[in-house]
Amino acid sequence: MIKKYSHGIFESITANISNGAEGGLENKTKAAFKRSYGLKTGKCGNTMIFLMAGKLGLAT
Repeated sequence: MIKKYSHGIFESITANISNGAEGGLENKTKAAFKRSYGLKTGKCGNTMIFLMAGKLGLAT
């Protein structure tokens, strides 16, 4: 199986490609879901994700 994908593996190593940014965004999304536990609707959960991931502030 490695032989089948060896070209792509080699290219990703030489191009220094990482999926760290995707992993960080996934962790922020999971944290937002945990913080939105107990809110009444899924829309509130989505709002929490946008507030955390987008670094948006609330107007006071």
